[in-house]
Amino acid sequence: MARTPDETKNEIRKLIRNIGSRVKNIEELGFVAPQYATNKFHELTDDIKPLSKMDEKELNTLYRDLKYVDSLKSS
Repeated sequence: MARTPDETKNEIRKLIRNIGSRVKNIEELGFVAPQYATNKFHELTDDIKPLSKMDEKELNTLYRDLKYVDSLKSS
């Protein structure tokens, strides 16, 4: 099922909010083990441009990458 760009943006916002809160909890616990998921999340979101300025391909790539981070056990 194809999503419209607006639906993709909403899903991206939801993923960023959900993953962000889990990453914050992990960081507050102060684990010293390697944390690929938290690093990858920060890499994806630290220098992100506004979703409104992204084209459909960029939105789909970001969505796919966030879904991957969301699926990682360390997230």
